[in-house]
Amino acid sequence: MTTTHEKKVLKQKLTTLLRGKKGIMFAYLFGSTARMEDNKKSDIDIAVYLTKDTIQHYPLYPESLSLSLEKQIKRSIDIRVLNNQNLRFLHQVLKDGELLFSKNNTKRVLFETDVYDHYLDFKYFIDQYNRLRRERLSS
Repeated sequence: MTTTHEKKVLKQKLTTLLRGKKGIMFAYLFGSTARMEDNKKSDIDIAVYLTKDTIQHYPLYPESLSLSLEKQIKRSIDIRVLNNQNLRFLHQVLKDGELLFSKNNTKRVLFETDVYDHYLDFKYFIDQYNRLRRERLSS
C-alpha cells in the first residue's frame, strides 16, 4: 500500500509530467492509488480532460500518453478520457479522485458543476437501478 509520502511524491511527478503535455486541460488521480488502497501490482488510474483538437486529431492519444508515462513512472498507467464518459464514472472520479492540475480553472469548474448537476438530477434513478440490481443478485 502506498504511504502518504509516496502518494505525494507520485502526485508531484505525475503533475509535472502531465502539465507539460499539450492537449490536456486538467487531470485527476483516481482509483486505488487515490484511495491509498493500491499494492505494487496495481495500476495508476488517471482521468484527463482533453481539448477538442486533441480528441479529433489524435485518437490514440490516451494510449500514447499511457506508454509515455509508464516508461517514466515504471508502473502500469490506465488513462481514461473524461470528455465522453458516463455520468456514474464522472461522478466517481470527482467524488474519490484528486485533482492533479488544471490549465483552465473556469473550464474545470464548469465541467465539475455540470457533472454534479446531472448526477443529482439522475441520482434517484441511479439509486433505483442499484437497488433492483442488488435484489436480483441476492435472489
